Amino acid sequence: MELILKLGDFSQVNQSRQTYFRSFDPNLPNDLDLDDDQLLKNLRSHYAGVQVNENEVILVTDQMRSFPLYYLVSKDRVIVSGKFDEIHRLNSSRVDQVAKEEIALAGFCFGDRTAGLGIKQVLPGRKVKINLITGDIYETIIHLPFFEPEIPSDEDSFIKLLDDAFNAVMTRAIEHVGDHKILVPLSGGLDSRLIATWLSKNKIKNVLCFTYGREGSGEVSVSKEIADNLQLPWQSISLNDQRIKSAWLENDTAEFLYNSFAGYSLPHVQDWYAIRELKEKNLISDGDVVFPGHTIVDNFHNHEMLLDSQGPDADTLARILLNKHIVMPAQIDTDAGRADSYHVARKFLSQEKYDRSHRSLQRCVEGFNFSERQTKYINNSVRAYEYYHLRWAIPMLDREFTDVWCQGPIDLTITRKAYGTWIQNMYSEQTGTASQLFVGSANKLDPVWRERLKKMGEKTKINFIVNRFFSAKQAYRHPMAFDQYSTNPSKLRLFFNVLQGAPVNFHWTQEFINDKWHPNLKIW
Repeated sequence: MELILKLGDFSQVNQSRQTYFRSFDPNLPNDLDLDDDQLLKNLRSHYAGVQVNENEVILVTDQMRSFPLYYLVSKDRVIVSGKFDEIHRLNSSRVDQVAKEEIALAGFCFGDRTAGLGIKQVLPGRKVKINLITGDIYETIIHLPFFEPEIPSDEDSFIKLLDDAFNAVMTRAIEHVGDHKILVPLSGGLDSRLIATWLSKNKIKNVLCFTYGREGSGEVSVSKEIADNLQLPWQSISLNDQRIKSAWLENDTAEFLYNSFAGYSLPHVQDWYAIRELKEKNLISDGDVVFPGHTIVDNFHNHEMLLDSQGPDADTLARILLNKHIVMPAQIDTDAGRADSYHVARKFLSQEKYDRSHRSLQRCVEGFNFSERQTKYINNSVRAYEYYHLRWAIPMLDREFTDVWCQGPIDLTITRKAYGTWIQNMYSEQTGTASQLFVGSANKLDPVWRERLKKMGEKTKINFIVNRFFSAKQAYRHPMAFDQYSTNPSKLRLFFNVLQGAPVNFHWTQEFINDKWHPNLKIW
């Protein structure tokens, strides 16, 4: 079979064999062999590779799928690419309608499906071997950040292990920054707080924190206070409706959106305008390194299921998982997409040998979220950094840190309590001030009254109505100006869509699916 490689962003790293690699780590082994699983595990994170042997081609990704890889096997050829647009063009840009349905439902494709007919994506932590004589495909797992059997530990001992691991992964990440600037998208939450506090505590120079929001945004003011207390430079990016709309309609925004789509996901646009503004104002430069958060906290899901004596059966759990991710009221026929996503969920539970125990339930719920939404949508936010010629690092998804987290006891890892206490204590020790988190209005109430109102609301169902109303009100004029990332002038329609239960990015998804999100973006 003919082998076609499209690996423009990859470098050949082994002259004795055809090995192509993409990584932020310049210190690669001279004899790099992608058939050596132990060597790959030692690389830890932020890599992808392709190796051509005599009768096969091997594709590998790290545990967070830092850099996408795609492949297409047909009757007479195998195509491998690091960019979706290149392999899609070679396949006559044929669209997979099931993938389109899944994006309409969830904002991403499930499993290894992509929007290109017959084009597959290599999933996180995988090795894919393609036989160049028969076209047979073999997939194995190298390593994934899924929960393992618990190592008994009290909270203090577990936090000490986390702290040691975090020191190690941050130190390693800093070594690759060189003379460039470290950029921290600072919010009022936990993950970015941890990164910023560590940088302050270790007196790391050349750091810039930044926060974006509309004038008067509560998260902007909290983030400024955090940066000031940590004595870190901080920049605010004010989200002006007119400037955002003008920037959104520019031609290069369509190019950015296509790159961020990557063939499997609604483009992640949250950081786009802020990065664009920082670059235009010459506050950041090519090669600077973004240290984003959105890792540990984003993975908490459905911990209430652990209240039962055992987890639900596999069929019920598969439907629970999909109900968590299929949240868009799609306006196209989606029967095939729903059937395929259910198949993917059941296959995942079978591969993970789900046994209804609490640890197995935790592993499968959070593992499915990580493999699907986290990898394909949340982590895809890094495409914005790459588009503007920045590098990035996510130390909390380095194996050394995730291995500790994934062996932690259930009662310390199923909610954010222990994790949050660790971060807030670190912040308080560093600043001499009480930790402050950005919280909604309800969390500012006296805890006793809040609990009473919550129980009353559950009985009367008024919670449901109030939550919907405030979600719709926020979507109408979003604090991060999400309502401006659209060509649809009807904000009233947006308000009523969210009032009926649609998530805030529902209108993005529908415009994207209908090729109306941007005048120059044509995918379907």
